[in-house]
Amino acid sequence: MSDFLNPAWIEERNARLAARGSTFSEAVRVSFIITDAPASGHSAVTLTCDSQGARLELGDHLMADALITMSADTASQLASGSLTAARAIELGRLKVRGDGNVLPTIAPLLSATLGAE
Repeated sequence: MSDFLNPAWIEERNARLAARGSTFSEAVRVSFIITDAPASGHSAVTLTCDSQGARLELGDHLMADALITMSADTASQLASGSLTAARAIELGRLKVRGDGNVLPTIAPLLSATLGAE
């Protein structure tokens, strides 16, 4: 994950999300905070899902519906499907502040958003 959370990484993930063609009737915004991101890079990314589709932006968003904090390893495991969000919460590896009800909305997008697919 050496290129994790840099502008090129965001651009590639946005291309993946655009290829999915998903649109959402209600806007959802979730910020992911990576606790052990490299000091030389960014430590947050925000996923916005709305009628225009889904897209990522670097940084966290003050108006996010939920703030999800995790390690880079947990993000990778969630994206690959080797760890579920429910199990990560049980293990204390994923912390959710705000509206946790948005998780089912973004779950199908985790691989395109965070994964190495």
